[in-house]
Amino acid sequence: MILVVGATGLVGRQICRLLAASGKPTRAMVRATSDQAKVDELKSLGADVVSLGADVVQGDLRDPKSLRAARSQRKTDPGHGQSDI
Repeated sequence: MILVVGATGLVGRQICRLLAASGKPTRAMVRATSDQAKVDELKSLGADVVSLGADVVQGDLRDPKSLRAARSQRKTDPGHGQSDI
């Protein structure tokens, strides 16, 4: 799994698109304040090709707990702590 930080940004979204097109498992880290339309786009990347989209996790580079969750097999669920994928 490849973790892309800043996945809703211009460069991060393009990286996610390229990874999805090549069938690479992708985890996209987004902020709580990210544009929901961009998050939805990440979730649907490659759905018509190989993958089922990027695994989207919420995180912040300034929050070590969210970084650990993003790089592990766990998702941060806002309001409910962490839950297994």
